[in-house]
Amino acid sequence: MIKAFIFDSDGVLVDTETVNEQAYFEVVQKAGITPLTSEEYKEYSGLTGREFLQRVLEKRGVDKDPASLAKEKTRRAIELLSQKDIPVFEGVRELLSALKDRGLKIGVATSASKERAQMIFSETGLGKAVDVIVTGGDIRHGKPNPEIFLLAAERLQIQPEEVIVIEDATAGVEAAKTAGMFCIGKDNHVGQDLTKADLIVESLTELDLDQLLS
Repeated sequence: MIKAFIFDSDGVLVDTETVNEQAYFEVVQKAGITPLTSEEYKEYSGLTGREFLQRVLEKRGVDKDPASLAKEKTRRAIELLSQKDIPVFEGVRELLSALKDRGLKIGVATSASKERAQMIFSETGLGKAVDVIVTGGDIRHGKPNPEIFLLAAERLQIQPEEVIVIEDATAGVEAAKTAGMFCIGKDNHVGQDLTKADLIVESLTELDLDQLLS
């Protein structure tokens, strides 16, 4: 029996991937190293900021501290997000409300920093509907490692097989499936391979809760 939904944040609940990508590109450029490519961004999506930038630095053979660059990236992303309203995807508020009405628990498992996640869920008001938020700062290994989803399930006090995960990234889908969870892939048409997901949709408005929970 399904008892909870666990959502990724960027690209699933909120349309913030463009801002996230811009912040990474700017931080890499400011560091004075070979610019980040769109292919790299797609490949590393789902990783924590430190892991993302560590991969970038290792690929370029550059000896810089990925943790300090990750902090700078978070600062820049928050700055960009504060410049306008954070867009919530169509159907998100309605879905969260419907899940609450059915007595299901709601978790978020995002590779974002705690600071950026707090800002997003405070500014959008989505935090009021969420029971647990696990961020990149809570884990040692980012997606595709299943740690973040297993920790979210533990904090929700449910078993992996009682969870439906909604993800938009290749690494996130792999992490959810490795954790033993049913996974819905949200295809934003940005080159992510979601074929390992149990179900693929383009919008959360397509979800039929009666069918998913039957």
